[in-house]
Amino acid sequence: MANKRFNKQVPGYGYKSGGQVNKSIVNRLEELGRVDAERGRSRKGIKNLRDEKKRIVRELMGSRKVKGRTKYR
Repeated sequence: MANKRFNKQVPGYGYKSGGQVNKSIVNRLEELGRVDAERGRSRKGIKNLRDEKKRIVRELMGSRKVKGRTKYR
């Protein structure tokens, strides 16, 4: 008989089933990585990327509770 503790096909043993992931935060982090990797080719493009990065970081920090505060400002 196979070892039930490590058999993933036996219910109640092995890995637990996946739960919910906060997809909005994951999407913001992916967007932040895209902005970091993108290169501004002009002064205006560099400024736009900088502003976009600030917007994404603000949205990420606004969704977290830190030390009793409801939002970062």
